[in-house]
Amino acid sequence: MAHDKPFFLYYATGATHEPHHVPRAWIAKYKGKFDQGWDVIRQQSFERQKALGVIPANEELTPRPSTLSAWDSLSPDEKKLLAHQAEVYAAFAEETDHEVGRLLATLQEEGIADNTLVLEVFGDNGGSAEGGFLGRDAKTAEGGTPDVRTRLANSDALGSELYLNHYAAAWAWALTSPFQGTKQDAAHLGGTTDPLVTSWPARIHDTHGIRGQFGHLNDIAPTLYEAAGITPPSHTAGVEQLPIEGRSLLYTLDHPDAPSRHKVQYFTTSGNLGIYSDGWWAGQLAQETWEVGDNRVYLTRGTQPQTHPWELYRLSDDYSQAHDLAAKYFEKFKELQALFQHKVSRNHAYSLRPGVDAYPLGTATGQTVFTYRSGVDRVGPRFAPDLGHDPYTLSADVDVPAGGAQGAIFVEGGRYGGVTLTTARSSGQ
Repeated sequence: MAHDKPFFLYYATGATHEPHHVPRAWIAKYKGKFDQGWDVIRQQSFERQKALGVIPANEELTPRPSTLSAWDSLSPDEKKLLAHQAEVYAAFAEETDHEVGRLLATLQEEGIADNTLVLEVFGDNGGSAEGGFLGRDAKTAEGGTPDVRTRLANSDALGSELYLNHYAAAWAWALTSPFQGTKQDAAHLGGTTDPLVTSWPARIHDTHGIRGQFGHLNDIAPTLYEAAGITPPSHTAGVEQLPIEGRSLLYTLDHPDAPSRHKVQYFTTSGNLGIYSDGWWAGQLAQETWEVGDNRVYLTRGTQPQTHPWELYRLSDDYSQAHDLAAKYFEKFKELQALFQHKVSRNHAYSLRPGVDAYPLGTATGQTVFTYRSGVDRVGPRFAPDLGHDPYTLSADVDVPAGGAQGAIFVEGGRYGGVTLTTARSSGQ
């Protein structure tokens, strides 16, 4: 594709997991906007999506998982705290949108907007349920979570640098309307779907247009290559390159109703699996994860992820995945299972460990011996002893250089507490 003028490309992702840091002035705009709770908000979002044409007019709203609480079951203090969490998130999302608008305005001021392609992916693989049943903000010095009344008394600090705050898991469910699933659920669209917003004034003429073709993040590179008129190299520095898996999305700009060119895509994360194939979707939800108190609790459908039942959906008739057709279309179901096995084997996509790590404890859960090789100066909490829940004693045998040394041997902690083992200056062992 030739260009008469200099051509520019911008690609950005807006990750909306924690922390949700945003000035108070933005938060104040949303005061009271979420007092009706997540059940009502999800229903309202569903109706608004239909009105805007974002989802099919005959689509169904999938129900709340039984493992998430109804809004009306919460105490008054819980409702106040959790509604404010959503206010903070909404403010965070709007400010992010505002900053993207500043970028577009700057391109316009510089006279290069017409011939600049901007692609923005906004979200976090669906809403993030990592905040747990009651969200998270403050921690005690021991690493625990204060009671709700204490958290509510300090809730004006949400959005500030004091907290890596995050909303409750049920807000994530509400934000993925009309789908099942949230982030980490590769088996459903709620855990795999984010909006892609595109700006290219010289090429896009139906402002606010909507495209419904299936696409994936691996389509971005082919899109940029085609837009810039570049044929990706087959070899770089003498090394043969792996084939590009995605498909350019530029055809959707000129042909809004064209069939999707991205026919097959697999998904796998956190022990959960999914595959799309030309309008069909099969997936296996091995485990749902919510965080309770100080630790993550895994609500599983069994003890072995391999044995959990797969589900099958025909997205052309059931975009929200409300009706599992695995029993009705058994041959199609087996076909997609086999296709998934082929794709993940070809791309070496199987995880090294089954299931989901219990962040932040991870592989350290129950572990009593840790070996760290020389040259490592920082170890994440997933790979360190859990010092937040049981009594312990730290001791160390340290080789001190002949000239003496002082400094930290072991440090773990942050704003709200921690532990440090240090050595004073010494000239012996």
